[in-house]
This record gives sequence, C-alpha cells and structure tokens, in this order.
Amino acid sequence: MTLTLNGKKEPHGNYQAFPGSSQEQMPLLHKAGYCVISVAEVVDRRLHAPEDVIGAWRNNSLRTASGSSRSKDGSALIFLRSPSLSSLTDQSPLYCGAMVLSDGQWEVEKGSSSFLHLTAEEAGKAEGGYVFKNGIWQPENDVVGDIWNFLTQYKYKNLKDYVKLVGEGKEEWRSIMRIYLNRTMKGESPTLRSSVLNRTDSNSNAGGNYSLYNNDGCLVGVAPEAQVAREISEPKGEARMSAYRSLVPIDEIVSPETAEPRPLLRRAYDWMTRK
Repeated sequence: MTLTLNGKKEPHGNYQAFPGSSQEQMPLLHKAGYCVISVAEVVDRRLHAPEDVIGAWRNNSLRTASGSSRSKDGSALIFLRSPSLSSLTDQSPLYCGAMVLSDGQWEVEKGSSSFLHLTAEEAGKAEGGYVFKNGIWQPENDVVGDIWNFLTQYKYKNLKDYVKLVGEGKEEWRSIMRIYLNRTMKGESPTLRSSVLNRTDSNSNAGGNYSLYNNDGCLVGVAPEAQVAREISEPKGEARMSAYRSLVPIDEIVSPETAEPRPLLRRAYDWMTRK
C-alpha cells in the first residue's frame, strides 16, 4: 500500500515515501530529486498536515536525515540533517547496521552547521524521555529537553504541541518521546545511524539505534521547493533567537542553579544566530 503524504490541495510532489531498506532507497530518493526529511519537518507535518493525510504522518514510523554518532571518548554528535546519511548507497560500508565513517566524513559531519555536540557526561543523560510529573509532561532532565529543542529547530510551540499530542491519554505510561543514541563503534572508527521517529499513537521515540539494512521506519523525501517555502517563513539570525526567547519560559533557557544559559543551549547559540 502506497503511503500518501500530500494533501489533495497541496502540490503532488512535495513529499514522497520510500519504503524499504534505507541503503537501497536513499539513492532512489535522490535520483527522484528529493532531500531526506528531518525530525523537525516530521513533527511539523504531524501537527499541521492537511486532515486528509495527517493520519499517514502520525500513524507511521518515519526515517529521517537526523541522526547520531558516538566517538571513542564517549561524546556524541546529534545531527539535524547529516550529510553522510544523505549520501548512503548500497556501496556504503555498514557495520552492525550502522554507517562506518571515514576520518574525512567525520570532519564533514563536525563541520556541518546543524549538529549538537554532547560531552560524554551529557551523552550519558541523553537516553531519556518526557515523564508525566506534577500534572504535566516534562523532560526528565535538561539534556533530553535540549536535544528535543534542537531536533525541532527550537520551535518551542511546535515542541509543546507535539508533547501534548503524543502524551494525550498516556499519563500512566512510564515515559514518551525517548531519545536513543547510536552507540556502535567499529574499532576506533565512529559510525552513524539515522533517527526513526515512532508513531504518535505509540511513544514517538526518536530511535537512533535502528539498522540501515532493514526497513525500520519509512524513509521520506521532501522536495527542495517545499523546504524553501518552509524556511522563508522562519526567522533568521538574531530574530530567530529573539523569537525563541519570546516563546520559551525563562526557566527553560537558564539553569535554575546558576541563572546561566544551560550548556547545550549556550553551544547552540551560534547555530541559532546564523545568517
């Protein structure tokens, strides 16, 4: 059954599903002129897609260009859109289902404008989710909250609405929206896996531990013109940071202990204020 992701009143080719092994489908996606969708774009569609297709977005686990990689010192990189994942082919070296990165690819990833670096200590706290506490869903620690802010491109209202959507009726669950990082290393070589965003009627975890061999989650392509239209509507530079600060409660920007910006948000400032 074909997954229909474009509403009847939308351009027919804005989004396209590529079910199957990511290693096999990624070249087909690019040949058809698409880019791989990010976690932020999936969240946006799950909240705002037309009614005739919103079920397809919410009720399927979707594979994205977002992902994570670990280094030998235990630190981690989380990508909004990984250049190496987008270049995956059936000739790409895989190890235990993860893409093995050469030294050159690792430097390309680190040079990307859309990654978040986690120290080894932060990476140890990253694999958590949102918990229902004191009558509301909230991240179980600062690192989890900061990662979700990054993955949703700091669109605080989208994140708040998404947590509400996923958490509705699940107050007795242990957690929702858990982060899972790729932990695979091949010797001293880092590897990379993409994030699969699970269904909203389940826990909507961001799973970074799925194999690129398998068909876990449907790979989704987004047309460049659809991305451009979305980016035009978003603030840039200092305006982006001002918009973010106007939406996010002050206790979510600064540490309550030190009244200083939380480490991940401080390191994300350059990304937020890019031109």
